[in-house]
Amino acid sequence: FQERNPNLILFNAVLHMDEATPHLHLDYIPVAHGYKTGLSTRNSLSKGLQEMGIAPAIGKNDNETMHWQQRERDFLEELCKEKGIETEVLGIVRDNYSIPEYKAAMREKEEAEAELEILNSEKEEAISLIDATDSQIQSNYEVIDEQEEELKQIKERIEAAELKIRSKQEEINGIAEAMKPSYAEIQEIESKVTPVPSMFGKEPMVKLPKAIYDKLIARYQLADTLERLYHQYEFEARTLKIKINDLKAEVSFLKKKVQQFTDFIETKGLVEAFKEFLNPIKAIEKIKDDRAKRIEQRTMKTQEMPAKKKKPSVR
Repeated sequence: FQERNPNLILFNAVLHMDEATPHLHLDYIPVAHGYKTGLSTRNSLSKGLQEMGIAPAIGKNDNETMHWQQRERDFLEELCKEKGIETEVLGIVRDNYSIPEYKAAMREKEEAEAELEILNSEKEEAISLIDATDSQIQSNYEVIDEQEEELKQIKERIEAAELKIRSKQEEINGIAEAMKPSYAEIQEIESKVTPVPSMFGKEPMVKLPKAIYDKLIARYQLADTLERLYHQYEFEARTLKIKINDLKAEVSFLKKKVQQFTDFIETKGLVEAFKEFLNPIKAIEKIKDDRAKRIEQRTMKTQEMPAKKKKPSVR
């Protein structure tokens, strides 16, 4: 070992023969040389391995330590062959997987488990959202029922107000008609009038019989009463019309609000489909299917490559 690895200073070696698989523990200190500043010899695994001819690291999963471990396995494998010992790598080969394939499969398994954990977390959030949405939908149904009842009451009030307006309008028309003196009455009054000569250029005067005078006074008093009633009913009619317009605006607003709630509930009709999508069993099946497809694709690529004899490896 020391001859093969001059930059790994061995300071302890322990052989365990009392376990299921006999094995050797080697403790060493990696050193490197050629530093231009400070100490010329220092403790460095990567530089020490490179001095021993090990290829530099390419990436996190392809570094000097991995290259050196593979070189050691290859050496031990050849040594065992020379001694007639068959080797088997435990914990690396599974079924027909090569080492890289097995590592890739393990990474995919870990990724799938992480993905499933995320899905489960998202599922819990979605279930909470669905519960809240269901509660909101139920609340909206209750609001719709209340507002439809309110709409019904408002429509009844509008109908009552319109009926009252029609009644007031009829009263107004009756008053206006009653205020008009008949043609016969006018002729009768004119026939009873006796002109009286005016004195000193004053306004002309007329003389009427007492009965005609009393009739005119009564007519004037009635006209005054009717005029006041006319203005009162006209004001009430205008007030009712304003109230009707306000009620109609409220009806329009409530109808729009009810439609919004209805649209919301129809949109949330997808809740059941969403619940089915969030079924954890289906999510797991989807992950398994995706992983199986990736393994199948990798197997097809492997079969397309020229077949070569695999070497047994050792730990």
